[in-house]
Amino acid sequence: MKRRTAAICTVMALPLVGLAACHSPDPDSGTTSKAMEQRMREIEKRVKDSMPKTQQIAMAQKSDAAVVRKVQDQLKILNEYLEPSPSGKIDMVTVNAIEAFQRRVDLKDNGLLNEETLRKLEEASKVASTAATTEPRPTGPSEAPPPAAQEAAPPPPPPPPGAEQRPNAPG
Repeated sequence: MKRRTAAICTVMALPLVGLAACHSPDPDSGTTSKAMEQRMREIEKRVKDSMPKTQQIAMAQKSDAAVVRKVQDQLKILNEYLEPSPSGKIDMVTVNAIEAFQRRVDLKDNGLLNEETLRKLEEASKVASTAATTEPRPTGPSEAPPPAAQEAAPPPPPPPPGAEQRPNAPG
């Protein structure tokens, strides 16, 4: 328990120590501030390099949530985005869906929402949604007419007049 408390205190104290080092009242600390900025850039680069490519792409994009939600809706129409509902955030699922769409329409599959991708996505989703509303809806098993083999057979013809009817006669 003491170790856990000490670890939590240490983790919480680290940002405070960093802030104190960055805001030194010493007028000669300009070089320290520049050195700190350089160090932060190096750390940021290492963090980015350690992330999967899709996370890097997602973080690099600063798209409006409404635009992303619309893109996710369009990708859903095209069966590329498989999440139940659009989130409005560019995450790994969205980046993968964008890349899949880009490959399908012969664009560079970089996962970025550039103008060309947005334009082709708009066109493809309009075509897909129009096709879905104009095509005849396939009938399901409950709506299909019964196959000919399963239809009821017509009743047998009546026996000829004067023929003897024997119930349960063998063979």
